[in-house]
Amino acid sequence: MWNRRVGRSILPLALVALIGCGDGKKPDGAGSTPAPGPGVVKADKPKENAPKPKAPKDGTGKQPDGGKGKDKPPEPLGEAKFKLKFDEFVEDFTKSGSAKYVGQVVELTGNVTRAAGPEIEGFGTVVSGPKGYKVAFAFGAPNAKIADTVLVRDLSASAVGSVLRGQEAVVKGRVARHVPPNAIELIDSELLSPGADVSVKLGADVPRARMEFGTTIIEGVVASSVDGYLEVKVGNTVCRCYLMPGIDALFPSGLSKDAAVRLAGTYRNERIETTDLNGKFGVVFHDCVPLHAKPSPK
Repeated sequence: MWNRRVGRSILPLALVALIGCGDGKKPDGAGSTPAPGPGVVKADKPKENAPKPKAPKDGTGKQPDGGKGKDKPPEPLGEAKFKLKFDEFVEDFTKSGSAKYVGQVVELTGNVTRAAGPEIEGFGTVVSGPKGYKVAFAFGAPNAKIADTVLVRDLSASAVGSVLRGQEAVVKGRVARHVPPNAIELIDSELLSPGADVSVKLGADVPRARMEFGTTIIEGVVASSVDGYLEVKVGNTVCRCYLMPGIDALFPSGLSKDAAVRLAGTYRNERIETTDLNGKFGVVFHDCVPLHAKPSPK
């Protein structure tokens, strides 16, 4: 019920795993192959002992399988070759070219511009691997262009609710092949530190800018559960909380009407249509993730 806002994600292509194509092989036990029709040239039968061609690697140490290989755990990262602030890394990556870093293990420290949330495939399915659901977050400056951000992928589901917008996290990962103008990506990533909690609670007397570029905690009761968002009553205020795309897979329960919730989200000053607020500018939060429960690993 939460897929309505997949298109609103600020990382439009980075979380999309490529859909692999079939290899043309018949399944075991399939019937005989029909004779080729007119104009079709029948290929020679390959020799039984002929070596099988190896798929070339793409510079990241992975086979280009279109994001598959879910049953094969990633190779250990080992020691990072480069340890940098994320903005220093982006600047040098842009100047030096991707060849210096692609396939290398780096350790980055930086500002989280998008909280940890599920990785989503092209049809809205949450990506999973050998250890369960995969999670990603982004390093970036406030309002940064996608090309100036770093997408940290392949994290475990435990990062959800731990890595929040505005924190200074530390990660290690392998630099993936880069296709401009997309974000630079780290794959097989490991979270070394989520950073200190800098969130503020709704109702506190804090500057609006801090709420917009950081994380706000919304604690209340679900007044209504609609496709893609919750309306949460906090005291006498009704907040509209748009959920992070795919979050329902990690939290299959606990987000229904009358449930007590504690969410983390990013404040936006937007006009909404509700009975309580009469269509005026209201309290709206985006990319919300639950804090009152632990995410399901798979």
